[in-house]
Amino acid sequence: MPVEEIVTDGTLREIRLHGTAGFPFAYYLDDMDQYEKRVIEWHWHQEFEFVCVQRGPVDCRIGEERLRLAQGAGLFINSGVIHRFEAPGQGLLPNILFSPLFFSGPDSVVYKQDVAPVLSSACQYVLLDGSAPWHTAVLDRLGAVCRQAQEDGPLRELRIQALVCCLWADFLLQARSLFAAPRTDSRALQQSRLQHMLQFIHQHYADKITLEDIAGAANISKSEALRCFHAGVQTTPVRYLIAYRLHRAKALLEAGDRPIAQVASEVGFEEAGHFTHAFTKAFGASPRTFRSRR
Repeated sequence: MPVEEIVTDGTLREIRLHGTAGFPFAYYLDDMDQYEKRVIEWHWHQEFEFVCVQRGPVDCRIGEERLRLAQGAGLFINSGVIHRFEAPGQGLLPNILFSPLFFSGPDSVVYKQDVAPVLSSACQYVLLDGSAPWHTAVLDRLGAVCRQAQEDGPLRELRIQALVCCLWADFLLQARSLFAAPRTDSRALQQSRLQHMLQFIHQHYADKITLEDIAGAANISKSEALRCFHAGVQTTPVRYLIAYRLHRAKALLEAGDRPIAQVASEVGFEEAGHFTHAFTKAFGASPRTFRSRR
């Protein structure tokens, strides 16, 4: 059984703390085989993220784009960007996340000149696929950070911070122009609307809700709701609702021995037969079989 899962709140913000308040940096080695269907589900975080593919390929979905990351390629993901990783086969992803405040406070010259422009930029990601000579240098820096993060010993945090500063400096030296365009009001509005609708679904998934109800949570039309979902998470509101209900049902089946019909009702399915069919299609096993494997 898969052992890893991204846990998010009602807006898809990842709940897990990356690092500590005193040292807001984290290194991970994500093995895609450890995730359901080799998928790291839609999520976002305030931290900047650099990822490289040690074994691949791996796809990253951002908005309406699907980025194929070949083995050896990498990616920078800006703060606040909703994204999803998928692997068609085995995938191994070393990655680091660090707070925009990792280098210095918001009143410092470094933050104002070299961090804030990235945060306010319309640029959601930078693909590091070897198509430019400087990509290799940045990926080498990323590799050095990942290696240091796995080491213990004196001055570990100081060494990590120094290496991340070098990575950021090399990256900005080449990529600064990509962050020149400011984030538009329309993109911020679209994300706000999407997050209002997501939160509504997470709060009311057990109720009988419709597309009109979901759109109403953001005070928009049904067609605009469809557009926001497609642009943000590449699905429809109703499909997302069904997938979330199934996710909650899976958690209930793992946690207790409620009758299948009760589980179906508690997550918003009116008919147990419909629930069983949808669950089996999503997870490759009927609810009863799934629970027997606990």
